[in-house]
Amino acid sequence: MIHGRPKGGMVRGPIKKNVFNNHTSEDLWFIQKLDHFTPSDTRTWKQRYFINKSYFKSGGPIFLMIGGEGEADPVWMTHGDWIENAKKYNAFCIQVEHRYYGKSHPTEDMSTENLKYLSSMQALADLAHFRKSITNEYGFTKNKWISFGGSYPGSLSAWFRLKYPHLVNGAVASSAPVNSVLNFKDYLNVVKSALDMVGGPQCSKKVSEATLTVTELLKTDLGRKKLQKMFSLCDYPDITNRLDMASLFSALSGNFEGVVQYNKDNRKFEGAVGTNITIDTLCNIMVHDTHHSPIERYAKINQMLLNTYHQKCLDFKYDKMIKDLKNTSWNASSAEGGRQWLYQTCTEFGYFQTSDSDTQPFGHNFPLDFSVQICMDAFGRKYNASFIKQGIQWTNSNYGGLKLSESNIVLPNGSIDPWHALGILKNLSKNTIAIFINGTAHCANMYPSDPNDNPDLLLARIEISQLIGKCVICTLVIKMESDFGKTMINDKEMTPLDLNDEAPKLEIKTPLNSDNPKPEAVAMKKSVGLASAVALIVGTMIGSGIFISPKGVLIGAGSVAFSLIVWFLCGLLATLGSLCYAELGAAIPVSGGEYAYLMHTFAHMHPTWGPVPAFLFAWLAMFVIRPGMVSIMMMSLGTYVSKPFYGHCEPPEYVIKLITITALIFISFINCFSVKFATKLQNIMTITKIIAIFIITVGGFYFMAIGKLDFISEGFEDTAQDPSAIALGFYNGLWAYDGWNNLNFVTEELKNPHKNLPLAIIIGIPTVTFCYILVNVGYFTVMSKEEILLSDAVAVVWGQKLLGVMAWVMPVFVVLSCFGAANGSLFSSGRLNFVVARNGHLMKAFSFIHTERYTPVPSIIFTTFVGILLILIFNLGTLIQFFSFTAWIFHGLTCACVLVLRRTQKDLKRPYKVPLFIPVLVIFGAIYLVVTPIILDPRIEFFYAFMFVVSGLVVYFPFIHFKLKMPYVDKFTRTLQLLLKITYPHSN
Repeated sequence: MIHGRPKGGMVRGPIKKNVFNNHTSEDLWFIQKLDHFTPSDTRTWKQRYFINKSYFKSGGPIFLMIGGEGEADPVWMTHGDWIENAKKYNAFCIQVEHRYYGKSHPTEDMSTENLKYLSSMQALADLAHFRKSITNEYGFTKNKWISFGGSYPGSLSAWFRLKYPHLVNGAVASSAPVNSVLNFKDYLNVVKSALDMVGGPQCSKKVSEATLTVTELLKTDLGRKKLQKMFSLCDYPDITNRLDMASLFSALSGNFEGVVQYNKDNRKFEGAVGTNITIDTLCNIMVHDTHHSPIERYAKINQMLLNTYHQKCLDFKYDKMIKDLKNTSWNASSAEGGRQWLYQTCTEFGYFQTSDSDTQPFGHNFPLDFSVQICMDAFGRKYNASFIKQGIQWTNSNYGGLKLSESNIVLPNGSIDPWHALGILKNLSKNTIAIFINGTAHCANMYPSDPNDNPDLLLARIEISQLIGKCVICTLVIKMESDFGKTMINDKEMTPLDLNDEAPKLEIKTPLNSDNPKPEAVAMKKSVGLASAVALIVGTMIGSGIFISPKGVLIGAGSVAFSLIVWFLCGLLATLGSLCYAELGAAIPVSGGEYAYLMHTFAHMHPTWGPVPAFLFAWLAMFVIRPGMVSIMMMSLGTYVSKPFYGHCEPPEYVIKLITITALIFISFINCFSVKFATKLQNIMTITKIIAIFIITVGGFYFMAIGKLDFISEGFEDTAQDPSAIALGFYNGLWAYDGWNNLNFVTEELKNPHKNLPLAIIIGIPTVTFCYILVNVGYFTVMSKEEILLSDAVAVVWGQKLLGVMAWVMPVFVVLSCFGAANGSLFSSGRLNFVVARNGHLMKAFSFIHTERYTPVPSIIFTTFVGILLILIFNLGTLIQFFSFTAWIFHGLTCACVLVLRRTQKDLKRPYKVPLFIPVLVIFGAIYLVVTPIILDPRIEFFYAFMFVVSGLVVYFPFIHFKLKMPYVDKFTRTLQLLLKITYPHSN
């Protein structure tokens, strides 16, 4: 890689599979001006381009794919995400090759004198001239133009819209490094962060140890001979040659840079060379290959990449590299793009990926001076740091850098891609949209969709497509700009810099630090304060549980006083568990909750058994926890809907279940039909539960005020002595507190998380506990202990006794509350299945979404189906016990992750650390809740849970570990796609 540019350019073409090569695009040629900014220069050259009009319909838009620092590939004329959008919007597709790359040769050779015509401004003027001529040729006078590009062409796409807004309606600028910088030392910082995120901090730590060992071995003749053999070096390393040493360390770093930059780049299914090597591959070797030392693992990666790219040895000789780069012939190997791109970095952009950062693990042997030396040796002594810096300053002032002042531009960036550090990561206006895609690398949104695409990438593609659609129908915005690419700086007209002359000193209104400009921090906005965090906890915890659990808690506790203590202890346990989850959520900020934490903690410990805990959680969540949660809420609804029609008698069970199943199917339809409607419904329903709790609490205070205090005299009478009964009472109480683990999902958005995270928990959960105790006091002041024990709808009986003719209010409020809680739970159930399916632990169909409504239909339908089965098999009390038993197995195991990670990953960054006695207490609490009922009061529900665990192992080993694939799965998936209209976005 030269300054981050691999062979073929930064956006590598889609896979060269045979079927892909059956394209019909032919080389077309356009007469282009050599110098757009010197009217007297009439020289011309032939620029190559491709067209595809097979999707075009009259009035459709024109899609322009901008070429960059590599040969234009006709494969892109039939593949890629832009083609899926072309099909959708009936677009005419054009790809234009960049001057001096591929077959577009403006001059007879690539001499430094001739390369002065290679600049981004000349390239933009090429596009403008081409656009005007094609419009006249095809009569595209009223069609909308959208430009596309990735990496450097992504910047060109944005700049084309900026400089020629009267010629292009909108731009998609993928992974665009719009901010030029001399010393791009953040590149390796992002590489380190990506290694740590995927492989844990041990991955980069082992790389650092290996780098130090290489440095030590280089000090002796014996060590240098050992290195030559270990790393298959083409030559004996000369420690006195500083430039050779810089080249060697840069090459070893490049082994990791290329893999990180293109990690899982959606091409592996097409069989392209090297796409099977991912960050996981590198970190598995560096961390888990315990039979070899770190330097041996480092050498193993080097040899793997040499073999992959069919190289006999690692060539690190500086003089040989410079000799290749100085060859100006179009037949030279450097003409593939290396010399041209080096020239652009040395004159316009910088982008020099150096080892000057103190936090990266690749040593400090290729500093900024090394990159500048390459420029001077390749093009002349004039191209020194001062000259390069002036060119960078001109570029940023000309285009605006991170302050891009134009509308209708979409700027996707991937969190793993090191180039996002030079991109725009926040919206600049309502029409200049930044899309930050977690877990993706360079230009991931541009490639054809793949079954392994992560959910954030799928949603990003949908959003990009919608924004393209808006541009297709938008009104062309014409700014009062200077003509044909001229730029106004400080009210003075400037033309593109002739880089063979001295760069003028520009007065920049906005100061630019060209050594190390800092882009917007790569993090979620810190927008959630303490009050919002407390509201989040309280709002997500209070649901249907408080209306159905009092009976179960009282049965388990035996007495009124002890039942109130159980409610308090449940709140305490939820508080402690939430503190443990807070540490995990802050340290492992990825989607998937418990599944992600278990994978991060155990997956690397053993290739076979390591992923088992996470898989079993996902398995039980899919069949028990998620459907069980929805079923309990809907059973509560069924109970409260039917209760008023049966007076003082209990409704028949079949009536409750019929109402429950009907309501469950209804909310399933809502969630499949519209995300927007489901969320609006959720917001409305949230209000009803607050009103219901307020009415019960006020009623209780009223009865106490008039002297109704009989429940106090009962005290601890009939307190339960059976530990298993008490555990079952806790199950019912903890069900009402379910949702205590939600705050960890927004840790990144908390203001001052070190302080506000534990404080919000300490305030929020005790607040809920206090409310729950008050509601129970409200029940006990109005109802006798026997009345509570005889009623499955406690709030209804309470309303009948206190509210008189208004008694109907309570069941209505409770039904709406239960409906809203079930709707919210079903709405969120697709996320876990999405993540699990992405990791290959679930059928890919579960991560499909509806082609028009963008809802996770398969996941919702499956959760609904399992929920109906649970409703038919169990009653309400049994469901709560079944749910709580299985949930607390994994609550305890997840809290154990805190202890395990403290020992195995001591260097893991923890914004918040919980005292160690807290996870220990939660684990003991979980053990008590799980083990005690099994020993003292074994029930069939526990056997069902055990069988689910065993069935999970039966599925895991053949289908997940050994990757056995049933022959009918693909056919079944295709059938589902046809029946449900589901797919990956933009796939065929």
